[in-house]
Amino acid sequence: MTPKIYGHRGSRTRRPENTMPSLRLAIEEGADGLEIDIRTTADGEIVISHDSNLKRCGGIDFSISTHTWKELSCLPVHCPDLFGDQFINSAYVPRLEELFAWMQSNDCLLNIEIKGQPDREYGYIEEAALKLIAQYGLESRIFFSSFDEYILVKLKELEPAAKTALLHGSPIFNAGAHAEKLGCFALHPSVNAAEQYDDLRKCCARGMDCNIWTVNDTQAALRLAEKGATGIITDLPLEMVQALRG
Repeated sequence: MTPKIYGHRGSRTRRPENTMPSLRLAIEEGADGLEIDIRTTADGEIVISHDSNLKRCGGIDFSISTHTWKELSCLPVHCPDLFGDQFINSAYVPRLEELFAWMQSNDCLLNIEIKGQPDREYGYIEEAALKLIAQYGLESRIFFSSFDEYILVKLKELEPAAKTALLHGSPIFNAGAHAEKLGCFALHPSVNAAEQYDDLRKCCARGMDCNIWTVNDTQAALRLAEKGATGIITDLPLEMVQALRG
């Protein structure tokens, strides 16, 4: 079976990552779904951003967690290291709700990675995200991932039906079994962990999903697909669609 293809922060080599232009483009390029990262602003708004600060993607020293959504919303996200000033006035940090509203017009899947929130009460972002998903009726199309096991456990406490996946890059002995103990339906190993430590084969043997990140080499993607990968998370959705589906 051909694995699902997830645009990692959208189509981030062609548009500024984790912005609506990038997310829309990944689906236009044929991806089945998206992988995003979420954080909260000082006033509790859930926004889509990998980094806690806009230094890399916006070119300014601006901490997301210590500013309000209003302060953040007008700042451009143009990833100057990749695009220079090409997108300086056309892409911004979106709210999670903006993405959910757009998802009403399509059937794309969504992998939400939750970052640790050391400056926010434990459980806040998990509960807020679950409520927003229910509000938009997207429960069947969304799953969560995190490196933080406490986040995965909290999600299951709040909503037993929530689908969760354990992210890992460094080796975890018997990673699939460990993920199962946390209530996860899937494991999200890095390419190296999937191939070098045989996490993929062991997950398949347990009947778990195994979605692998970040796969940007088409030959590696083909190898992983042959071994049973259920998902390929990639910066290059268009190239992966062409490689895996001809």
